[in-house]
Amino acid sequence: MTTTDEELDLYTLLDDNWNTDNCTKPTLYYKDDVASHDYRTMAIKVYQTSAPKQIIRGLGATSKDVEYNLTIDIRGPSRDNILKARDEAVRILDSKRTNPTSNYHILDHDGGSKRSGYQSFYHYTIEVRLTKFRKSY
Repeated sequence: MTTTDEELDLYTLLDDNWNTDNCTKPTLYYKDDVASHDYRTMAIKVYQTSAPKQIIRGLGATSKDVEYNLTIDIRGPSRDNILKARDEAVRILDSKRTNPTSNYHILDHDGGSKRSGYQSFYHYTIEVRLTKFRKSY
């Protein structure tokens, strides 16, 4: 059995597909690496939102779908740059809706929500759901 790091998968998806022509690439983090970032520069953190949800399927409950919820957290000092980063992240997610990683079949997201905004600090999040269909057990 192999171990999957969904946070690293989503981080890599953003990192590998970021188009610097659309937006300056922010510092990207996953897990707890962001603890020392002071947000005077733009940063994106990817982290798990909740435990994986397993949905039993099939006659005799012989397989299950797995849903994994993650958050892309975008923070920085410039509203314009944060909005551009959000739009670039959404572009990447939209382009990878099917087979986003080798371990999941579908990627869905909410498009982004403003969490806070005041002078020199802006904050958006994008909620992401990865779904793997019919994992037999």
